[in-house]
Amino acid sequence: MLSRHVQHYASEAWKCLKSICRPNFYRLHLCYFIAAILVSSAVLWGSSTADFQVRYIDALFLCCSAMCNVGLTTINLGSLNGFQQSVLFVMMLMGDLSLVTISVVLIRRYYFAKYMNDFLQHSRASRRIAGDIEHSESSSESSGRHILSQSSRRRHNASGQTESHTDNRKPPHMSGYGGFPTPWDAHPYRTFFGFWLRKFGGGQASEHSYLSFKPRLDDKGRFHSLTREQEQELGGVEFRALRLLTWLLPAYAVFWLAFIVIVMTPYVSHTNAGNVIRTSQPGNLNPAWWSIFASVSAYSNCGLSLLNDNMIPLNNNYLILIFTGMVTLAGNTLYPVFLHLAIWLLSKLVPKDSEMHHTLVFLRHHPRRCYLFLLHAKNTLILLPVQAAINLVAWVLRGRHRILPMAVDHAILLPGQDIMEESDKRFRAHKETERGWERDRDEIREDERGSDIEQEQGRSENDEERDKDAKSKRNDSTDQDDEE
Repeated sequence: MLSRHVQHYASEAWKCLKSICRPNFYRLHLCYFIAAILVSSAVLWGSSTADFQVRYIDALFLCCSAMCNVGLTTINLGSLNGFQQSVLFVMMLMGDLSLVTISVVLIRRYYFAKYMNDFLQHSRASRRIAGDIEHSESSSESSGRHILSQSSRRRHNASGQTESHTDNRKPPHMSGYGGFPTPWDAHPYRTFFGFWLRKFGGGQASEHSYLSFKPRLDDKGRFHSLTREQEQELGGVEFRALRLLTWLLPAYAVFWLAFIVIVMTPYVSHTNAGNVIRTSQPGNLNPAWWSIFASVSAYSNCGLSLLNDNMIPLNNNYLILIFTGMVTLAGNTLYPVFLHLAIWLLSKLVPKDSEMHHTLVFLRHHPRRCYLFLLHAKNTLILLPVQAAINLVAWVLRGRHRILPMAVDHAILLPGQDIMEESDKRFRAHKETERGWERDRDEIREDERGSDIEQEQGRSENDEERDKDAKSKRNDSTDQDDEE
């Protein structure tokens, strides 16, 4: 009896261990971040020089901050050497939101293509579908949709079956694929917010020109009661959307990174901003390298800076502040809005009867089927003013503003902000004292240089007078010798 219980518990423990060790998206994503942070922290710590030694705990914290786009530092990045700064630069790119999520699209496309290849090899009906698609591509677009519709109805009548498939999938944390329960999975949430979700949800598209049938959608725009052939046709359209995203998402990231680097680097290198960057701290920081590092930091919304005072030395350079702020919005804060805008513009530029136009329209109608951070048009229009309002409130509450009346300005105080303001005053006073010491030190050095110059001039004058006296004495002695 005891051995049976032991075997039962051992088998259950083995099943639990296999379930935990089974690879899935959440676990692979976590392993990717942990492995990248551990390897990069060892490289950062091992590349320290005799001039500045980085402790491993600081290297680990910096790599975690750069990889997770947190922006917190325990040391001044200006004290690091160029190789260590480049490690943090690469870590910001590896952990960027838009670049990490591209991997999800690539993995989905790979398994989608693998499934479709297996399906085409082992299904007779799929070969008929492929033949109809090739025939429709050789004809016009309208006649092609008509042939596809006729072939779908012909196969449906021949089989006499109308298999209906509904979406009964469970949340990831309940199906054994990792993750944690979310608040919107709870029944009270669905009951209380159900009305507003249906009212401000994605809605349903009026027409589906990319399909040969009219689908039935729920309030969230999901497909319901599809036959097997309709699922296969929908899968082909979704595969084309994934194929489009595999080059559109990298092109979006490359465009914004290249834009900010091309704009910022020449401007910083050939204006007074370059002198500010060189002289704001010891080390003679290269303005071009600072511009590239700051561009990636702004796009990923990380906030790391090679300047010890971050952007404070450039707080009056509005061109740099405007462009870095715009790239921050495009790369992180308003990334879904800018991405949807790019897809909408492409759909207006390409011909309406082209395959790319149908694919772009499918992405706009059913964005969450293909990409996590691509929202429906209505949700995108709601996100834009909400995010603008949040930024405006944060800007108003953060500090004192000249545009506000004095009474309102002093009335807006966050909890503990008076303490923060006192510490800011002490910090500014300390900075002014340091600047005063630096000015006094420079004046003393100038005085010492001036006194040294005067002493050198005095010595030269004395030497000249001695030379004149010696010459006059020699002349007198020669005259006396001539007289004798």
